[in-house]
Amino acid sequence: MMSNTTPAGNIKVKIGEYYNQKTGKQSPRLLTFGKLMMTEHSDGTRRFWGKGQLHLLHASLYAMVKPFVEKGETEFTFNVYLDEDRPAPGNGQAPAPAAMDDDEAGF
Repeated sequence: MMSNTTPAGNIKVKIGEYYNQKTGKQSPRLLTFGKLMMTEHSDGTRRFWGKGQLHLLHASLYAMVKPFVEKGETEFTFNVYLDEDRPAPGNGQAPAPAAMDDDEAGF
């Protein structure tokens, strides 16, 4: 069995408010920044990751990400690490920084 990737939800950012005539109250004006994705692998493991809108990045982050985006693409991908994926701290000390995979860039 191959892996299966599905959208898990949208990532939205509040950019303002508007008057909602149906409710008679102020409602948030939201901009979709990206999508949260989930890949289920054949061994039963799940991995969360995301796609973000490239044009919404600040210029300095855009410059770092752009070389790793396929020509013509409008989205960049990012990894999501769940708390349970992190090693537990030992002896009250701060945990050591996680080792990066070859395909990860540290920002």
